Amino acid sequence: MKMAKFSDPFPRLIHECARDIGLSILVGLGLIMASVASAASINPTLKFQQDPQHVEYNDLAHVILKEAYRRIGHPIAKDRLDTKRGLTNTALDDGILISPVRSALQDDYIRIPIAIVKLKVFAYVHKSHEHTRYEFGLLGNRVSIVKGMPMIQNNMMGMVATQMNSVNNSLKSILRNQADLVLLPEFCALSRSKKHLREQVIALQPAVFEVPMYHYISKKNEHLVESLKRSLNGMKKKQLITQVTQSFKHVIEADAEA
Repeated sequence: MKMAKFSDPFPRLIHECARDIGLSILVGLGLIMASVASAASINPTLKFQQDPQHVEYNDLAHVILKEAYRRIGHPIAKDRLDTKRGLTNTALDDGILISPVRSALQDDYIRIPIAIVKLKVFAYVHKSHEHTRYEFGLLGNRVSIVKGMPMIQNNMMGMVATQMNSVNNSLKSILRNQADLVLLPEFCALSRSKKHLREQVIALQPAVFEVPMYHYISKKNEHLVESLKRSLNGMKKKQLITQVTQSFKHVIEADAEA
């Protein structure tokens, strides 16, 4: 039998795809590690509010935006949360790290029109129901959600749901036949659930809904807007945002299993 050579188109394509996937993960991990490693050495000049309900997505957005701001010569730092109010101290507010589109913000902030993070909400079910079809909606199912996740609560579309106090308790409600499915943001489900619970559930495809999260910058820093758009568009064109997102997902999964 004649052995295939990389000069043949199909094996070469496989080789190139494997190389590109590996490079994508390495590039993404490189940006994540560089962001962590340089956090102490970079003099932060910009501080942003964070939504305490979306910890994992804040961390991903910080990695992406830190690189975007580095490219225009303005290092950033995440502001510390005010634990008494559950909000950030706005005395040094240079903007909002990420937020869905909110018209109430337009008086004080400028939205950078490039999605930094896409918050995907999936319906998690027992693995024995992995072929469940829900193209016509989730009505008729017993739904469980986690308290303190307004993004999901505001998108229930009239459905009644049982609210649990943790991701793990929500997943247990499936295993105990108290609920048919749980609505959870993807990264939240990966990072906050115990491995033995994740092994018994599966996310139905596609996502029930997804919400683009945008970066908002204070109007006092309006002079940075065009440079920041170019920086993020350049990263998007090179697929760096996608690569970092995929790598971040791998990091979350690895940390959750550790």
